[in-house]
Amino acid sequence: MQTDPIEDLIATLSAHIVSNNIQNTELETIFTKYLLIYINSCWEREIRRLLVLRASRVKDPELENFVRMTVNPLRNIKSGEISKNVLKFSEGYRDNFVKLIQGENQSRYDNIVVNRHKAAHGADVLMTFDEVVISYRKGKTVINALATALEITHQA
Repeated sequence: MQTDPIEDLIATLSAHIVSNNIQNTELETIFTKYLLIYINSCWEREIRRLLVLRASRVKDPELENFVRMTVNPLRNIKSGEISKNVLKFSEGYRDNFVKLIQGENQSRYDNIVVNRHKAAHGADVLMTFDEVVISYRKGKTVINALATALEITHQA
């Protein structure tokens, strides 16, 4: 069984926060920012991987390379941007994706992306460590929805 590296990092950071009694300190804020950046980085790689994996089904290396080069520059990928990229495959895929992500999980996902951008550029992050953890656990369903919409077997 494959472990979730994000959950591993959450466990490590949580243990450090509790054992060193650094809740509500600047160090917890630094851990929160690091976690936001790490989560977003993992999600970006997975989104790109899923889009390329779907394109690879046609067994056309040039097409697969084209898709890889097209999605490689994607950064700060909010759910709306994922939807636009899924639409490039088909309206049906996009409609299925949008239907699967509506609600709190979509908001949680987008909050991670928006706050990662703030953290990376030195702005204040308005999420606590615990809020980031909850948002990750709910927001990762957006990645699962992408795999489902693209008809790829996947579990984040």
